[in-house]
This record gives sequence, structure tokens and C-alpha cells, in this order.
Amino acid sequence: MRHSILLTLCVATIGLSACEPSGEAQVENVLEDLNVIDETNLNDVMLTVGDPNQAVAYFADASANDPDRIDLKRGLAVSLVRAQRPSDAVTTWQEVIAHEEATGST
Repeated sequence: MRHSILLTLCVATIGLSACEPSGEAQVENVLEDLNVIDETNLNDVMLTVGDPNQAVAYFADASANDPDRIDLKRGLAVSLVRAQRPSDAVTTWQEVIAHEEATGST
């Protein structure tokens, strides 16, 4: 965990040092990419070792904030199964399947 934080800080420093003073949009893009990396690590933790009910709350909130991300919907569906809530999980899996980015692979 410590290595991922250090790596994130190094990448952020390199990314920010390469930006021009007037390139605030570029800085935002770099920071957004870093947030996605950190969020992906948190998603993995929530899916594997997190408490199922906390994972449901996390993915439900994240999915509500960014409804176009299929990975958050998938995480919610898996977390609902782990939390022994099959009826909610079926509804969420149906949303995942109907999503425009859904594919046949897992």
C-alpha cells in the first residue's frame, strides 16, 4: 500500500512539473487520471476484503455519482451478492448487462 502511494505521488509530481503555468486543464486531467488509479485500487480492496455491506454502500454511492461507469455497477452487483441481497443483485446485474459498454467477457 505504501508503494502505491509513493508511486502516485511521484507520478503526480512528474505530471505537474511538466505542465505549463497556463495549462490548468492539463493539470486537472493528470489529477483525474491519478484519482481513477487510486479509485481502482480502492474498488479492488472493497471487492476482495472489504465488508460486504460497506462495499454495497461504497459502490452505490460511487455509482450514483458517476452512473456511466460500468465498473462501479459491476462492483455494486458483486457486493450485493456478497452481502446476501440477491434480489437487488439481479436488478443491478440487469443494468450492467443492458449497459452500452457491456461485453460478453468478465
